[in-house]
Amino acid sequence: MGVPDFTNARLDLPLPAIVMKFVSYATVWELVLNPPRMETAQAYIRDAHRRGVIKPVIDRTFPLSEIVAAHQYLDGRDLFGKIVVLP
Repeated sequence: MGVPDFTNARLDLPLPAIVMKFVSYATVWELVLNPPRMETAQAYIRDAHRRGVIKPVIDRTFPLSEIVAAHQYLDGRDLFGKIVVLP
């Protein structure tokens, strides 16, 4: 396994979010409500995904017609990763 190159990784997050190693809804709203910061965050995430530094884990996909089953699966807590609903 290679080691990701984080030398150019920059994201403008509040210090408490970094120290506590989590990003809360409040932190996300700080980005969403500030267009320049939001653009920077989106560019960072897109670039990190393109380089393979971050990889989303998808547990399961559901067609939109099975949205009830998707919610039931989510409520079951037997998942590892994200649930994707396809239009």
